[in-house]
Amino acid sequence: MERTDAKYEALITFLRGELARNPREKFVLFAFYRGTLKYLARRLRTDGITAAVIMGDMGDGKDAILEQFRRPDGPSVLLSSEVGSEGIDLQFCRFLVNYDLPWNP
Repeated sequence: MERTDAKYEALITFLRGELARNPREKFVLFAFYRGTLKYLARRLRTDGITAAVIMGDMGDGKDAILEQFRRPDGPSVLLSSEVGSEGIDLQFCRFLVNYDLPWNP
């Protein structure tokens, strides 16, 4: 799938373009499935884009990851399940991506 993942290719093209304009840009990317979040984290890491992941059952670890993400030198992308949809101030981020939307290039 990785060789022909047009959805991921569109995402990485978008991220690289925006990061070329502003290397400190922040992105929040939502996905429902843990497997999708892990897949994206691995692919982004391979492509040289720093990402942090939050999902359910992380306890206080989630807060530490969010603090790291908030820092200007922290990860560019926050990958989040529904756990990031409420009660977290992410207003410093300019871009929000819902990765689960249907894709038909």
